[in-house]
Amino acid sequence: MTGLRIVWGVLVRGSAQLFGLSYRIVLRGRRRKCKERSIVATASALLGLTLTAHGGVQVTGNACNPDIPSSAYQIVELPSGHFNVSLTQLYAPSGNTFFEIHPTSPGVIIDNVVIDVDGPPAGSPVIVRVLPDCNNPLVRIKSVGSILQTGTGETLLNKVEVEEDIGFVQVEAIGDLFADRDIVGPDDPPLQVKLRHYGPVTWKGAAPLTVERQTNGDICEWQLVTNNFVFIPARGDDNSIIAIAATGAPGFEVGYEYRIQATGQLLCDNVLGAPPVNWASPYVFSVESAGPAASDADISGPGGVPDGCVDAFDLAALLAAWCSVADGNPCGTCGP
Repeated sequence: MTGLRIVWGVLVRGSAQLFGLSYRIVLRGRRRKCKERSIVATASALLGLTLTAHGGVQVTGNACNPDIPSSAYQIVELPSGHFNVSLTQLYAPSGNTFFEIHPTSPGVIIDNVVIDVDGPPAGSPVIVRVLPDCNNPLVRIKSVGSILQTGTGETLLNKVEVEEDIGFVQVEAIGDLFADRDIVGPDDPPLQVKLRHYGPVTWKGAAPLTVERQTNGDICEWQLVTNNFVFIPARGDDNSIIAIAATGAPGFEVGYEYRIQATGQLLCDNVLGAPPVNWASPYVFSVESAGPAASDADISGPGGVPDGCVDAFDLAALLAAWCSVADGNPCGTCGP
């Protein structure tokens, strides 16, 4: 069984939906001898050098009030010149916690706004707005790729006003969204891949994973494309992460092989100390074709019929058929 790599801690739902099209995701069994890059160095390059103050983006309290703790948010400048903004602290637990995100110069693009504020389900609301420059109402943020709530606090996305586009939005309550060009919003998500773990996971910040890709058939020609994606929790499934294409980015495409690895931001949830997830090996897959194809990995279920999940039933079916003849190969399609 030298051709099969089993990654501890990760299962995948193998089909992804893009506007009604089902993409077939095929697991690769090839061995690789690539020199692996440092995941710490990759994460550092992704997150940038500073975390609180940047020319271009400002986080304030209500009505441009600057008097909020700097520990309540993080602003990360990416290598692309775009920004990630993470809101992390319920700084007014007995009242309203306001976060207003403003540009301080024209042309600002925010890839992700992550609302990671924990709090009670009612009585201490977190109110988030994306608004024009405090000193010049004609200067607005150009676009926002995604706005995602990952915290447990009562959260209202009160208002978002941008020049061009608002991407994917997943927040408990959504108010007014204003964009001069396009709004994806909460009801029209782009192509996504769901990664399922054996236990509940959580993360801090916007980069729990790194994503690389290369053209199908290439060997060790990986290119870092993490900035093409955002990562969100799966509703009702604490064990899963959804990797979704950022607004304006290609996301997962047919004809490419992808490699996904964890960063230090991916943590075990409901475990004392919230240690990093034990995910030492990369997860590698390719998107080979589009069409109404079921997942290659979802091959069985409780009644022997694929059930939409990849679990122990599928692993048992795979092992039972391991040495069956396929395409003339006596070791099957997962052979070396």
